[in-house]
Amino acid sequence: MIMKKIWTLAALAASLLLTGSCTMKDPEFLITNEQTAGNIIDGRFLSDQGLWYDVVEQTCDGRLADCERAIIICDILRNVSTSSELAYEIRLKTFVSVGLPEVVDDTLTEQQDPVLVDLSWVSGRYLNLRIVYLTTEKSTAKHSFKVALLEKPTYVQPLTVRVLHDADGEYLGAQGIKAEDLKEAVGFISIPISDYYKDLTDYSVFYDVEYNWYKTDEDGNRVPETEDGTIHGNLVH
Repeated sequence: MIMKKIWTLAALAASLLLTGSCTMKDPEFLITNEQTAGNIIDGRFLSDQGLWYDVVEQTCDGRLADCERAIIICDILRNVSTSSELAYEIRLKTFVSVGLPEVVDDTLTEQQDPVLVDLSWVSGRYLNLRIVYLTTEKSTAKHSFKVALLEKPTYVQPLTVRVLHDADGEYLGAQGIKAEDLKEAVGFISIPISDYYKDLTDYSVFYDVEYNWYKTDEDGNRVPETEDGTIHGNLVH
């Protein structure tokens, strides 16, 4: 999976996801500022909650239909559900494309440039991660990401994955790149997890997400040396 741009709306979407959906009523809407993750199927958005959202108005740039998976923020305008599906017409206010990285069996042959995982949550049988990496203002590098499956979950063993980053030569400490030229970029990836815990009926199935990120010096500045980190969570299904 290659990330070709910086998602400038990612932090906004993530903060809204953390605080939950706004359910404020308005005479013109059913719900305002609804936010959810989901997949785009035949040009329609299927939320992780199993609701179909049809875009009839849009106040942001871009084409949601060009994404495979996304986080959206919208106003729900009308209920157009039928006996066969729950569906709503929406005003799309913003969206962030979510990557679906390749899952590999090990890390031995993979590039492991620094990447930070600072947020995780489970929805729609996906483990969703917010990732941070460094890039330059006018970058031409093609940052790509994979996920290594290290341990499948059991009742005593968490699902353990490691996020792998190929920075295409653009990282702190690389020849010709100054520290002051680098800035943080933010993106989202989702990992399908239903196959890993479909035979487990207990609700306490945990996950660990490993990553490798830069150390800081005494003044809080990043240095080229790195260290491993882990973010923990619970697969509630």
